[in-house]
Amino acid sequence: MQPHAPSTGDQIFGPQHVPAIVRLLCTVAIVLCLTVSQYALYAAGIAYEVKGGNPIVKIHPASWIILAAFAIFFLYRACGAARLRAWVVERAGLLAYSLICILVTLYKGSTDGLSGLALPVDSFLVPSLLVLMLADMPSAYRQRLVSLIVALAVLNALIGIAEVRLHARIFPYELHGMPMQEAYFRATALNGHPLRNAMLTACALLALLGRPWSFAVRFACFIALGMGLLAFSGRTATFIGLCGFVFLFGRLFNQYVRASRKAFMFAVWAAMVLGSVTASGASAVLMTTKFGARILNGDINDESAAVRVHLLALFDKIDLTDLFFGYSFDDIDQLTIASHLPAIECFWVFMTLYLGIIAFTPWVLALLYEVVYIVRRTDLAGRAILVCVLLIASTSVSLSSKDTLLNIVFALAMGTGGADFTPRARGA
Repeated sequence: MQPHAPSTGDQIFGPQHVPAIVRLLCTVAIVLCLTVSQYALYAAGIAYEVKGGNPIVKIHPASWIILAAFAIFFLYRACGAARLRAWVVERAGLLAYSLICILVTLYKGSTDGLSGLALPVDSFLVPSLLVLMLADMPSAYRQRLVSLIVALAVLNALIGIAEVRLHARIFPYELHGMPMQEAYFRATALNGHPLRNAMLTACALLALLGRPWSFAVRFACFIALGMGLLAFSGRTATFIGLCGFVFLFGRLFNQYVRASRKAFMFAVWAAMVLGSVTASGASAVLMTTKFGARILNGDINDESAAVRVHLLALFDKIDLTDLFFGYSFDDIDQLTIASHLPAIECFWVFMTLYLGIIAFTPWVLALLYEVVYIVRRTDLAGRAILVCVLLIASTSVSLSSKDTLLNIVFALAMGTGGADFTPRARGA
């Protein structure tokens, strides 16, 4: 008897048909996203974030690796007309977003020169290509990738805790040979800027509950990540991340309660231990760090918080014609100075100014489509991660600069335990 031949859809989309080299390159890229900051690149002599230097180095090494992985992936998908056509139909929305990112990149390149290419490439185009590849990969691979990200986030948090304890940087945090100036000491660890560290730590905290690890391991990781949030001193990320964790933990606790009396007693015991140890650790950090002192003294409405409140001052300086076609980086800097703001602490406002209304409108609609695409196919933890990131980005510069952050965020959201990106059957 002849074995059953796989259907065309199986031949095209079967996870086993994604080349192993693509998975390897994606893994390496994610590791680099989590371990090689812009400050580490500068310390290595690569002018990634500063002016000058070869335009090639303005794009993060991880982005080049993902671009190489996608080139291999695309060649494999395009090796047959039927396979390519079916793939394009199935992933039409994701491909449309990637195409819009390419057009936005070319648009900013034409208006701002080569300096305008790096931000849309690193921050949006490359993550969109990563989503296209991850959607076709096995669920087991995506879950292993999440476990790797959480493990690296825990390591990063431990480094941050050590930096706060020693009151010294373990990894470089300087540009032009001068240390970055901050009003008070905040850990920077592997990921450079404290706010970036805080956002990634919050996302890892949300992904932690779904890891197939023992309770003891997950509890230890929770303590490390929670303490890391305080070490990085991102107030919004800490608040949103902990709220998200409590919500997810509450849902998990409810499942235990419904299972059996024995499970209920264990859940109550675990919650009491978790709460008491966490409260003790948080109290210790709050009592021994300047971040804690700011909270205890009620020093919340500082300059950083005031930036969000006075953001509307920008609109008094905006020219309507420029707003339609977009501002260059230098023009945005001048606009910020004229508005007496140290920074534009809102991702949506910055991107509107940067792209202009004409380019921003299709771009943001496509971005939201991609987020909804992932939300519909992931589980509660994956959705919480995406919501957490969008809320934090709305009050910070986390996504308003050249960064590989979305690579990590999308990988986490697509790899949580219940995520399923198996292509839908026609007419189903």
